[in-house]
Amino acid sequence: KIKIEDGVTCIGSFAFNGVNAVETYQIADSVNNVGEWAIDPTSVKSFEVSSNSAGLAVVGGALFTKDRAELLAFPCADASIEHYTLPVETKTITDGSFSGAGHLKTIDLAQVQTIGSLAFMNAGLENIEIPKTANTVMNWAFAGCSSMEKVTIDSSNLKLGDNAVFPGCTALKSLKISENGNVVLTGNPFRGSGAYKAVTSLEVADLIGKISGNGVKTFFAAQNNLKTVNADGTNAGLLTAA
Repeated sequence: KIKIEDGVTCIGSFAFNGVNAVETYQIADSVNNVGEWAIDPTSVKSFEVSSNSAGLAVVGGALFTKDRAELLAFPCADASIEHYTLPVETKTITDGSFSGAGHLKTIDLAQVQTIGSLAFMNAGLENIEIPKTANTVMNWAFAGCSSMEKVTIDSSNLKLGDNAVFPGCTALKSLKISENGNVVLTGNPFRGSGAYKAVTSLEVADLIGKISGNGVKTFFAAQNNLKTVNADGTNAGLLTAA
């Protein structure tokens, strides 16, 4: 357990990063700011914050800023949480906040705009739907999500590929770009990185929305298991890529 006493107003960046055996954080009402990577969520089962907190709130077990605009840390060791829905107010999932959430199978990202670096690293997600509001997904956001079989992108303004986003998602079978989706692959976000292997397991690609960029052909050329491609006229040229 870590207990932050009354009078402390800030948990600074990297304060407890790497302290990965803590199950409970008790945080005083006086705390109004939590810095980046301040909490290692790997073994956390609960956050204890009162309704009188100056700057924090707990929603469905997860730690948020008071206004719920930012999700700061998730109780990744709470095995009872297999499905989670973000508040509609949440715009940002901070770096590493779901890292190691092996019990988490699905998440509704609601109206999130930014998914931070390593946000869901080694999580147990079986599928992910990136909402139309999303415009930023940082490097290694879904690294090591080895149970993930489907990725759906609804975003109407999303650029991916400057960094590896899905390395190690080796069970991925389905990629869908929804009707109003618009995705630019500036590079290959499904490439391998470090110890995480590249995605080469895709079987179905539903390219109904628009997908473009230099990384498209690189990605599809590696998909030796691809069986079905559904594409409208906008994406017809991609059929020659695989």
